[in-house]
Order: sequence, then C-alpha cells, then structure tokens
Amino acid sequence: MSTFSINRTFFYFKNISLRIKQIGLGRYLSRVFAFLGMPLELNHFLIRTIKIFINPVSYYKSLNYKYYSDKSNGLKIPYKTKMLFIKKEELNNVDSLLNHCRKIYLSKKNYIKNNYVPPYSLLLNNDTLDLDPSKETIQNLRPIINFASQPLLIGVLSNYFKQIPIVISITLNYTECMKSGEQPIHAQRFHRDINDKSIFHLVMPIYDISDKNGPFTFIDVETSKKIISNSNNKTGRINDDLVYKYAKKENIIKLTGKAGQACIMSPFYSIHCGGRVKEGFRLLLIISYAIPNLAVESVGYLHRKNYKLGLTEAHITNIEKKLLNIYN
Repeated sequence: MSTFSINRTFFYFKNISLRIKQIGLGRYLSRVFAFLGMPLELNHFLIRTIKIFINPVSYYKSLNYKYYSDKSNGLKIPYKTKMLFIKKEELNNVDSLLNHCRKIYLSKKNYIKNNYVPPYSLLLNNDTLDLDPSKETIQNLRPIINFASQPLLIGVLSNYFKQIPIVISITLNYTECMKSGEQPIHAQRFHRDINDKSIFHLVMPIYDISDKNGPFTFIDVETSKKIISNSNNKTGRINDDLVYKYAKKENIIKLTGKAGQACIMSPFYSIHCGGRVKEGFRLLLIISYAIPNLAVESVGYLHRKNYKLGLTEAHITNIEKKLLNIYN
C-alpha cells in the first residue's frame, strides 16, 4: 500500500472517530444502517446490542435497580399510557430548580431578545458539535443533574425500565409569541422522537403556563398509534388536519398550570408539539431519561467525554454518576 493510501485511510478513520465523538456511536451507526435500508426496529436492536458488548459493565450494573425501586412513593408509569403527572409538592427542591432556570433565562434575556430565531432558543448551549463545554454550561447543568437524581424520579424510572436510567439530554427552551400569520415550524409541528423507545421526557414549565403560552402538547399513546399508522410520514412532521382527524379533546394533553409541576411522557410513543405561543412567552425545562444502552443519542447528549469530566470535577453523588453512565 502506498504512503498516499495509508494517509488517506488514516484521515478517513480519524474523521469517523471525530464524528462519533461529536454525535455519538449510536447516532452514527443509525445513519449507516438507515442508508443500507435497515428497518427502524432492527436498526435500534443492533445498536443496543453493540453497546452492551462495548460497555457490558454499565449495562449489567444498571440492572441492579432494586435499591431504588421502593423510592417512588407508590408512583408508577403505566405501561399502557406511558405518562405520569407529578405534583410540585411531591418533588424535592423544585423552587431552587425554578430559581436556577429563571436566573439562566434572565442572564441571557437581552441577548435572546436581540437574536431570537423561531421556533425557540436553547439556553443551555449543549450543541451537537460542542466537545468542550464552557464553564458556564457545566455550572448551569450541575443543579439540574442534581435535581434529576432525586430518589422519587430514579425509583419511578427504574421500576419502568428494570434498569437504572441515564440522563441523555437537558434542554431549557425559550419561545416567543408567534407573529401574526406565522405558521408552526420544526418542533412546533406534531412529530415523534425516534431515537429510542426507552426515552422519557420529564417536562416542567418554569413559569406558570396557560393554553395561550404554547404549552407542551401531546396525544395519548393509543391515538398516536392510529395517527402514525395512517400517516405517509411515519418518522417526520405530521399535519394538524391528520392529527385532529383522530384526536378528540380527551386524547389531547396540554401541560398547562403552575410552574414546577411535572409530567413524564414518552416522545417515541406519543406524537407531540409545543411552543405555539399566542401571548407572552414560554420557558420550558425538559430532562430526558433513557436506558444506558439506548440506541440513538440525543442531539445534545451529555455523555461526551469532556461533559462528563466537567460535571464530575466537583463533588458528585453515586447516583449522579450513574445518570452520566459512569460506573466504577
């Protein structure tokens, strides 16, 4: 083999390695398998299996969830509906979390106002290609990771997964009032997330939210199944007219109400949308959990090397480490 061929091969694999570090092994493999025409379920199954072989320690240790199973205070995510509402008073340190998220927003308010591009602004800066998070990003994420690690949430999700969960992403979304004549775009349109069927969103409004503030909205699992099966675009955006053909008022869940209440829901099984703001603005926190060997990483996934290093530099509890898929 010539020197030129060796160098070309080296740079080819170096580029692959960098891309995997940026977007995650699962996301990379999923694109390769999809290009080869592999069905979604098989695609995800193979990736989950590959991840178990690559990191068997985290997989097998995550199965030791029994310690957390009695921490859920009797709350359960039903397998049929795949959603659970949690009152503010049932969670620990909600006011501290709300204050923290509001401080993030207020510190960026002027910048957001001057640079806002619909449909929303992400305030935590965990971008796809960001391999080296800033100190500000790490400082903003730490209290949210701590909140996400509380026993009730770990207990509820562990009992559902039969594994200790990980946090795959944290987003704090700001959405402005839509202008007259402006149409819903991107996440404002109904869709489902197909990264992995194990993913659950914990959705929490940071300020009180009404129907006019563009609440997170989703369709129950059974009705979503009907809509998806009758859609020509089973993995992309779904038009409102098709959604409302099958979804009646009782099938549509809008997360309105007081700041600090939470809902856990499945973005894989329930089609959803949000941010269709008619008045004021919306500030919404979404903490996404999944099994450690989930198929496709979230776009802003937290398990990149320098994110994990930054988040573990300060004192961190054992369960917080497990949420970052760190097992000693």
